[in-house]
Amino acid sequence: MKKPNRENGYMTVFLSLILMTVIAVVLSSMEAIRVSAIRMQAETACQISAQAYMSQYNRSIKSRYGLLMVERGGEDLPFLKSYISENCGHLKGYSSNYTKWFSSELASVTVTDQISVADEDFGFLKAQIIDYMKYYKGEEYLGQFVSMIKGSHVPDTQTQKEQLSQQLTNSGKSAQQQVQEYEQQQNESQFDGKDTNETQISQEGSNEGTTVKDPRKSIAQMLKSPILNLVMEGNVSDAQIDPKQLSNLAAPEPVVDQIRGFDKYSDITDQLDDVHLTLKDLAGQKTEDLVIDCYIGEFFKNASDGMVKASSSAADKGKVSAKTALQYEIEYMISGQSSDALNLKSVINRLIFFRMILNITHIYNSSSKVSAARGVAAALSSMVLMPFLTEIITLLIICAWSYAEAIVDCKTLIRGGMVPVLKSDGEWNLSLERLAEITVEELDQCSGAEGHDKGLSYENYLTLFMLMTPQERKISRMLNLMEANVRLDEGEDTFSMSNCAFGITVCADFEFNPFFMAGPFNSEYVHHVLRPVSY
Repeated sequence: MKKPNRENGYMTVFLSLILMTVIAVVLSSMEAIRVSAIRMQAETACQISAQAYMSQYNRSIKSRYGLLMVERGGEDLPFLKSYISENCGHLKGYSSNYTKWFSSELASVTVTDQISVADEDFGFLKAQIIDYMKYYKGEEYLGQFVSMIKGSHVPDTQTQKEQLSQQLTNSGKSAQQQVQEYEQQQNESQFDGKDTNETQISQEGSNEGTTVKDPRKSIAQMLKSPILNLVMEGNVSDAQIDPKQLSNLAAPEPVVDQIRGFDKYSDITDQLDDVHLTLKDLAGQKTEDLVIDCYIGEFFKNASDGMVKASSSAADKGKVSAKTALQYEIEYMISGQSSDALNLKSVINRLIFFRMILNITHIYNSSSKVSAARGVAAALSSMVLMPFLTEIITLLIICAWSYAEAIVDCKTLIRGGMVPVLKSDGEWNLSLERLAEITVEELDQCSGAEGHDKGLSYENYLTLFMLMTPQERKISRMLNLMEANVRLDEGEDTFSMSNCAFGITVCADFEFNPFFMAGPFNSEYVHHVLRPVSY
């Protein structure tokens, strides 16, 4: 019997081990390639499905305001599951015709996070608005707008207002004290309707034959009508919104009311204390905040937009004709009230106070106007035999004169005209003599749509008031209007801004079995995908 060749046996075993090692390496490599391919397919499917979902942006928001945002609802997860399963693998528990060795099962899919409109202090919203405005208007236009705002020279009306209020208070208290001393000496009162806080100045003299017309009397009579009737001639929108139905709420600003009379210094000081005319440092404004104001002016209505001229651009005409919940939208962003009438009233009164302070500045810079006011005041104080009242009466006449001129300015602005920041004598409308006999009809004749060829328009003053409004409130009110307006479109009656997102994060779990390395000890593979997508 032939003796076996052990060396050949060793070689066979050695070669078998090498072959098994090579096969194992090849199978492992193939399994690794397969796993990588399935993972890539799963991640790609999640990326494409998330992008496909974000492509379902709200069409009304896009067409009205040029913004991209998707409204999340109950259909987002079914959409993602269906889209992922069509592009990667079948849903777990369902039969599939996919090749088993190159497919996976979608175990679960969820949206773990979203970028809402208010995230990062409206940072994503601001960024999209800035990008849109660069495309819509161009960087050159934006640069001109920012330069115009930052280069605007408007006096510090808040400081002037405080100085006037203090001057009125000091002069009024001094006059009151002197009247009390005079009454003690004369042991009789020369005033009718005197209260315990201050003395009303009689408008009828005690000297017979003396005829001096008090200009404050005509303006007080005129102001018995609501300010909107004087400025808008009663043509005011009655539109309202229900704040309880809106997603993003911002507290309304206090309504600024009109001055009713100019007999007592408190008539003016009380109202001055209720209105804030503080302008932010324009040079210190962030460019992005100014671009937001530019965007608001382009896409939202104001009270002067109702008079669209033939030369207006198509975009402006579209803005005016678009169906909106409120007609005075920028006024709403400034005041935050629920009705057009209240918003316009507050803005008009604020504008009148603003112009009143600037007009008072002009009067004090005009020696002829100061002399005229002082002459009437001296005559009125002489009529009641109290010459020490001349100073306070002069202040009250100047305030009444400036206030009446401010009403004329406001009527000009609302009709589309312009008014200089600080007027010259030739740009002044009302003389003191005319003011003493003026009526509402005559006041209307003093203003015109043409205004002046220089100065600020109504839109410019709204921009200044927007700069006084905190950015967060302004944007919240803008979102309120967007929501209310979109709900007016067909099929959008349930639209909610709180459900809108600029981006989502899709989380999906995929399961698949080993194929080239299958065995009793090889467990099922699980691949976790986290994919954020945003506009």
